Amino acid sequence: MEGTALEHSLLSRHRYLILGVALVLALILQMGRSAFPYLRESALTAAIALVLLIVFDRRSHRVLALVAGASVVATLWSLRLTGGTPSRSLELVVHVGAVLFFAGAVAAVLRRLVERRVVRIDDILGTLCGYLLAAIAWANLYSAIELTAPGAFALTGPIQTQIDNWFGREATFTYYSLSTMTTIGYGDITPLAPAARSASVLQGVFGQFYIAVIVAQLVGSKLAEGQAGEKQR
Repeated sequence: MEGTALEHSLLSRHRYLILGVALVLALILQMGRSAFPYLRESALTAAIALVLLIVFDRRSHRVLALVAGASVVATLWSLRLTGGTPSRSLELVVHVGAVLFFAGAVAAVLRRLVERRVVRIDDILGTLCGYLLAAIAWANLYSAIELTAPGAFALTGPIQTQIDNWFGREATFTYYSLSTMTTIGYGDITPLAPAARSASVLQGVFGQFYIAVIVAQLVGSKLAEGQAGEKQR
């Protein structure tokens, strides 16, 4: 019993570390040009399961997230197992469901951080997880935009033909999402359609806003912790 309690305590204290490792693995696989049969789907499925268990702590939110996450996982595996040419309608279900699921996860991460009075190292890792979750959400949004409005993005160089298939499109927009979130902007992908431009600008603004909120919350928590310590003295 003591061993089980200790193990549970360790998992609870390092939950965001575990989630962060899973998200990084999923992102690495998503940015790869190869299909990585079953690995990409397994990594994303594991990430979604961990997000459900770790991030969504309220029952009402978890039920909604479960519906969105289950639709993503079920449709994703049906695309993999059936083979052949992927259906655009099924691809849209995956991307739209992923946008809703991961956007909700980001909101839950921010809410939990704001509510906490004492910030631990694992909570800081949680903010990194929220950053990666936001990047995944926007990557799926870009894929959905390209599916509904082909040519919404202009690509230059060797990557021009990558968005013609599911895996290439996923790799391209995951890379583009992370570049836009960090405001690096290499210039090899240009949003042309109004929806694509709007989404790109909003992500750039969100990336800066996210960092500002995190820094302000961490500083505020440390100041409050210091003041509480002085009062105890």
